[in-house]
Amino acid sequence: MTVSGESTEAIRIIMMSSGDIAKRNESDRQEWTHRGVKGIVVSPRGHEITLKTGGMQGEAQATVTVTAKTGIKRYAPDSVKLSEAQTAKLQEITAGDQLRARGVKSEDGLHVDAEELVFGTFVVKGGTITGDESGDQRDHIEGSRREEAISGQAHQRFAIEANAADATHDGQGCAGRA
Repeated sequence: MTVSGESTEAIRIIMMSSGDIAKRNESDRQEWTHRGVKGIVVSPRGHEITLKTGGMQGEAQATVTVTAKTGIKRYAPDSVKLSEAQTAKLQEITAGDQLRARGVKSEDGLHVDAEELVFGTFVVKGGTITGDESGDQRDHIEGSRREEAISGQAHQRFAIEANAADATHDGQGCAGRA
């Protein structure tokens, strides 16, 4: 194995097919769904965090208990990828943060003893994609009110998601930090 012209000795090399990687990623996503909870932080108090959650049954409150063994990460400032999240401290979690926790979940789904959690603050805006601004590779999204208009580079700061119903490319989309 050669890295940048220097010789490196590998103890073990593990190769996986892209299909196996996709299966592992899907399994991990399912585990976060079945063993976890997600929501907006209402109040972080000591080792308990209260979340406002939403679902098919409407709004509810859930509680996340954090221990010394809980792995805590904060999303990187310019990413929503879990793999890019950075180690953080419980005291960094504030009201308004979006939080996902995975661990031992109660039967009613409203309490999780967290084995790991990840949090961050994201701006999500909806509106009409009105186009590319003067060739500078910036997309402009106009909200329902004029003062809500935002713009940014889709590949760096904003993620532009077209709804499945947008097959006709009607320009409706949603932007948030990615």
